[in-house]
This record gives sequence, C-alpha cells and structure tokens, in this order.
Amino acid sequence: MLVADFGGGTSDFSVMRFDPGGARMQAEALSHAGVGVAGDTFDFRITDNLVSPRLGKGASYRSFGKLLPLPSHYYAAFAQWHRLSLLKDARTLGELRQLVRHAERPQEIEDLIHLIEADLGYELYQAISKTKLQLSAAERTTFQFKAGDLDISADVTRADFETWIAADIERIGAAIDVALERANVTVETVNSVFMTGGTSYVPAVRRLFEQRFGHEKLRYGDAFNSVASGLAAIAQDSVR
Repeated sequence: MLVADFGGGTSDFSVMRFDPGGARMQAEALSHAGVGVAGDTFDFRITDNLVSPRLGKGASYRSFGKLLPLPSHYYAAFAQWHRLSLLKDARTLGELRQLVRHAERPQEIEDLIHLIEADLGYELYQAISKTKLQLSAAERTTFQFKAGDLDISADVTRADFETWIAADIERIGAAIDVALERANVTVETVNSVFMTGGTSYVPAVRRLFEQRFGHEKLRYGDAFNSVASGLAAIAQDSVR
C-alpha cells in the first residue's frame, strides 16, 4: 500500500506491506519520501496570481528618472501566511510608504499597507482557502475579499489554478517515484493507495494518482482527522 499524507506544508509518501496472517495484522514500512508541496503551496499560488497583482505586484515605480519594477520580495513574503507578520516591522512599512510616493499605481500599495497594518491576513487566507475548496467542486468560482474600503474580487477557473500548480504536481509525482524506488516496488505491484489530507480533494492531485495507479486502487480517509485517529489507535494499542 502507498500511503499519501498531504499536510499543510509537506506531502509525505510511505510504502507499507501488510500481512493479514495470524491473530493480528502485521505492518512493515518499506520506504518513505516527501516533498515541501501541499496545501500552503497551493494557497501561495492563488495569492501570488490572484491577489498580489491587485496589491501592486508587477507594477512599477520611478527612481532617479528610471522606471523600475516594484521589489518582488515584499510579495513573496505576503503570499506566505507565516511570513506576513514580518512585513509589519517599522522598516518595511517605511519602505512601502516610500514606494507609494513614487509608484505608478500608488493606491494598490496603500491597500497592501492597510492589509498588513490591520492584521487582515487571517481573513484573507480564509477567503483563499475557500476559493481553493470551491475549485475542487466547480470549474469556476469568484474570489472575494472585502474589509472596509478594501474590496478584491476576481473570477478564477479550475484551469487557471491547475496551470499555477502544474510544477508543484510534477514535484509530487517525483516524490512518489522516489518512494516506490526506495521500496523496490513498481506501480503495478501496489495493491492500494490510501490518501488523506485536504489536498487529496484537489482534482489535479487525484488525477495524478488515478493516471498512475488506476481509480480502482484509490482509497480516501477522513481528510482532516485520519492521522490523529491513527495516532490515537497506536497509543491505545501500546497501553494494551
């Protein structure tokens, strides 16, 4: 069995051999591989492609008579929820306010500053997560985020999203190959694939596994609680 566990920051793949003989089923871990691609990565792609351009990404500012692109590192940090708070230091906000005075689209930088100062990151990422979930069920949806005067709305299709995450899907596929190679097994000898975690709902991810292993081999667990349930079962078993 290939166990695919999709978390927030990583996707982990383990090849297990189960022996049902005897009073209790025996399990043997054959290999493991992982990659730093999962739910947070897909959220980053939505933010970077859908939200950041509305907040100045890709715009320009004037410096010493030259038209230059706005520094990209602000938007790289902005698109990662765990780094957003780092933008709230006095130096960074001062730099952004300086850019407002020279930017071609100053209001967009003002909106970025407002989002940072008002600590709206949590609400923003909830809207991003909602959009990702909707695209798992529908071919298109509308991203909406409104906070005071800041109103961001944009139509997005599943095809758009899958284009943004195409390289990430390839990295997931490569990690699966590593897990199989380390276990010295082939796709054909895998009897079952167990998938868990919110990212297992993403159609592009499911399609990757269906194309490799076949739909009939795929099994899905409780996307958000199966890992915790497994740990609880292990703990109960150790007490016995």
